[in-house]
Amino acid sequence: MSEPPPSGRTFGRDIALLALVRLAATAAGFLTSVLAARVLGPTALGAAAVGLTFATIAALLSNGGLNISSIYFLGRRPAERRLITHWSFTLGLCATALAVGLVLLAAPVLAPSVFGAGHADLALAAALVAAGIVSFELSGSLLLGLERRTAYLISQVIEGIGSLLLVTLMFVGVAATSAGYLLGAALAALLAAAFATVIAQQTVGGRLVAFNGRFARESLALGLRGQIGNVLQILNLRLDLLLVPLFVDLRAAGIYLIAVRMSEVVSQIASAASAYLFPAVSRLDVGHTGLTERTVRITLLVVLASGLVIALLAPLLLEVFFGHDYAAGAGALRITMLAMIPLALNRLMAGDMKGRGRAGLVSVSAGCALVTTVAFDLLLIPQFGIEGASAASLIAYSTGAAVLLVAYRRVTGSPLRLLVPTVADARLLATASLGVLRRPRA
Repeated sequence: MSEPPPSGRTFGRDIALLALVRLAATAAGFLTSVLAARVLGPTALGAAAVGLTFATIAALLSNGGLNISSIYFLGRRPAERRLITHWSFTLGLCATALAVGLVLLAAPVLAPSVFGAGHADLALAAALVAAGIVSFELSGSLLLGLERRTAYLISQVIEGIGSLLLVTLMFVGVAATSAGYLLGAALAALLAAAFATVIAQQTVGGRLVAFNGRFARESLALGLRGQIGNVLQILNLRLDLLLVPLFVDLRAAGIYLIAVRMSEVVSQIASAASAYLFPAVSRLDVGHTGLTERTVRITLLVVLASGLVIALLAPLLLEVFFGHDYAAGAGALRITMLAMIPLALNRLMAGDMKGRGRAGLVSVSAGCALVTTVAFDLLLIPQFGIEGASAASLIAYSTGAAVLLVAYRRVTGSPLRLLVPTVADARLLATASLGVLRRPRA
C-alpha cells in the first residue's frame, strides 16, 4: 500500500526550505560568476562556458539515469533500501569513470575548435567537472531516496558555497584562468558528493561497494528511459552556449553565460519543487494528483513574480554586478526570464511523470523540445545573436511543457485547469509570505 500524501503545509514547507537553500547556493554561484566575470572578462569566461557545457553533456551521457532509478526503487522497495543503496553507489562509480573518459577521449578531437586556446588545461578541468557532476547528482539522489532531506540540503550548501571559496582560491593562489574556474567548481561538487556519500553509508550501514547484475539491468532499463530525456533537456538548456561562440564569438558567449546564470536564480525554485515532487509521487497511489496540482500552482506564481522583478531591473543588475561589458545581455536576460515560466512547468511535470514510473514520456517531451531548439537556434542565433538564443529557448521550453501537459492529462485524467494558479493561491502565498516576515524572532 502506498503512503498517504504529505500534508500541503508540510510538503510546502519542505519545498520552501529547499528552495531557500538552493537560492543561497545559487547566490554563492552568482557571486562566483561575478568574480569570474570581473577577473576573466567575457572572452575567457566564454571559453569556460564551453568547457562547462561540454562536461555537463558528458556527465549526463554517462549517468545512465541512475539518479532516477535510485530514487524510484528506494521509494518503491523500502525493505531493500540497504542493498539498493549499495548497488546504486557501485553503478555510480562506473558512471563517474565513464564521464571522465568521455571528456578525455573527445577533447583531442574537439580542441582547439571548441575549447579554444589553452585547450589542454580546459579539457582536464572539464573532465573533473564531469566527475563532480555525476557523483554530486547520484549521491544526492541517494539522500532523497533515503529521505535524508536535511543532509541533502547541506550537500547543496557545500556545493554552492564551496564553489565560491574554491574558485576564489584558484584565482588567488593558482591561476586566474578559465581552467582554474572549472577546477574550483569541480572540487566543490566532489566535496559535496563525498559528504552525501558518507551520510548515505551511515544511514544504511555496510560496505557501499556491491554489484548485482539483475538490479543493474532493472536500474538501467528504467533510468535510461528518463536519462535520455535528461540529456535532451540539458541540450535544450545548454546547446546555445556551444552555438553562440560558433555563430558569434566567445565574447558573446561569456555575456550570454551571465544571462543564463541570472536565470538560474529563478529556475532553482522549480528545481527544488521537482526534486521533492518526484520521490513524493513515487510513494503515492497512481491516481493521486492533488499534491502535484498544489505544487505547480504555487511554484508558477513564485517564478512569475521573481522573474518579473529581474526582468525589470535587468540592465541595472548586469552593470552593477558584472560590469559595463555585460549590460549588453539585458535583452537576452529579459527573454530568458519569460522562458522560466514554461521551463518551471516542464520541470514540475517531469518530476510527476518520473514519480509515476513514466520517465519515457519525459524523454519524448525533451526530444520534441530539442528539435525545436536546434531549428530555432540555427535560425535565430546567426541573425539576432544572444537575443535569438534566448528566444529559441523560450519556444523550446514551451514546446516541451505542452507535450508533458498532454501526457499528464492522459496518464492521470486530471483536468489541466487544476494546474492554473488562482486568486486564492495568490492570497495564500501572500499570506504565508507575510506570516514569515512578521514572525517574531526569538
